[in-house]
Amino acid sequence: MAYLSSGFIWDNALKHNKTVKDYGEYATKFTIPEDIQKSNKMKTWAEWYKESKILEGKENGELNVPVGTVQYYSDVPSVNKILSKDFPIFTTLIPDQYRMDIFLRDFSQYVKDGNLPDLTIMALPNDHTAGTTPNEPTPEAMVADNDLALGRMVDAISHSPYWKDSAIFVVEDDAQNGVDHIDGHRTTAYVISPYAKHNFVDHTMYTQIDMVKTIEQILGLPPMNQMDAAATPMYNAFTDKADLEPYDVIQNKIPLDKMNEGSASVPSYNGGSHSGSFKDIDGHWAKDAIEALASKGIIKGEDENHFAPDNKITRAEFASMMIRLLNIPEEIYNNEFKDVTSGDWYAKAIEAAYKAGIIVGDGSTMRPNDSISREEMAAIVMRVYEKLSKYKEENINKTTFADDSKISNWAKQAIANINKIGLMMGEPNNMFAPKESATRAEAAAVIFRILNKAGNLKASQNELKHKWAVASEKMFKGTSQDEDNQNEALLNRAIWYSVKGFNTPYPGDRKVYAPEEFDNN
Repeated sequence: MAYLSSGFIWDNALKHNKTVKDYGEYATKFTIPEDIQKSNKMKTWAEWYKESKILEGKENGELNVPVGTVQYYSDVPSVNKILSKDFPIFTTLIPDQYRMDIFLRDFSQYVKDGNLPDLTIMALPNDHTAGTTPNEPTPEAMVADNDLALGRMVDAISHSPYWKDSAIFVVEDDAQNGVDHIDGHRTTAYVISPYAKHNFVDHTMYTQIDMVKTIEQILGLPPMNQMDAAATPMYNAFTDKADLEPYDVIQNKIPLDKMNEGSASVPSYNGGSHSGSFKDIDGHWAKDAIEALASKGIIKGEDENHFAPDNKITRAEFASMMIRLLNIPEEIYNNEFKDVTSGDWYAKAIEAAYKAGIIVGDGSTMRPNDSISREEMAAIVMRVYEKLSKYKEENINKTTFADDSKISNWAKQAIANINKIGLMMGEPNNMFAPKESATRAEAAAVIFRILNKAGNLKASQNELKHKWAVASEKMFKGTSQDEDNQNEALLNRAIWYSVKGFNTPYPGDRKVYAPEEFDNN
């Protein structure tokens, strides 16, 4: 559809009295003040990332380049009339978070003024990644950046008065990374709207022109040429019954500043991964574990410089660590507990851990701010370790600790097992001290041991990968589907795991299944 004599879709919209705004699409040039251009400012991804955190209020300080200082343009004349001059061009040097900060600033004003454009076009390019280029994030971090930016946009629109009239179409600008079991040119597309079918995968073969045709019909636009005139709208993706439930953004599990090898450290603390060391752990027995886990974003400090290793850890804090360890996304809180409210910082982590069976409450309460006892920690650790490994908890109803009589009956089996495995150690004089509160350092040490003990994970995942490859082969004859051996649920999971890796559960599943056990779960 590009560069045809009949014009672009935004030309079509403008010609028929629709309002349009373009964020980044076809933007190719920029102007920047000479003093900034000659300085060493804003030459790295890390500097732009810091700008986005200042814009979001996550970090204090003045912007190195105030919004509006750099202005962006296009070599397509019709684009310049509708282009956001503050929204960056295609470059992976600038995080998609910064781009979304610019859009959400404008969107907030649109809501206030009641003048959201009829058609908004946006480019969020960082899923292209910068490969392994030093001083830029890893590919997985850049994809996480891209996903989070899109999630923030959907969150904002779906919580606004415009949601009831909105449809968001998302598509890759070009399919990359090789062939799949069907073709090397296909990609995924997403439709987000109150009128889009929810929890639904549409297997209809659509083209990008079909998507353009769908947008035209929603806006009441005529076709531009023979191509979109003959295209088929995406009928099967929609329903005539609106579901106005808004979407809540899920925060990234992968630190956005996870940098490629050879990179300098990102120069500020982001509440996720932590480069460098905390000032209060020098000489501490748990220093190595704390630094290793903080670098992975599994544990966090009390602030940028302090971990407070000997402070007691709460049940909510430990639950949050566990879901980060397992890469389980946070969940919208469903008000199961009287002592947890949706506004609490830990509410979504508690919900995710509870649904995953990692933590249990006391009936109607969770006691999120209570210190976690050593026996409570042991029970949680056992559940987590079983999810990360092939270990099955043995039926042992007595421990070898001198204070076994003080251990709650419900915790004895877990404590006996984790002591046998070597995940939690006793105190001096062969005591376990089950009712004593665990410290932040003890939590870090236990998580570090879990990761080391689960060192067979890579081998397990390779075995799982092989099993799914065999299962997929049975469903195909060459590159064609074998109609006699079709199982859509299995096929969807085979594709999901091959893309996401064999440690990420399929949406709605509680774990990564092997093909032979899926049918029974």
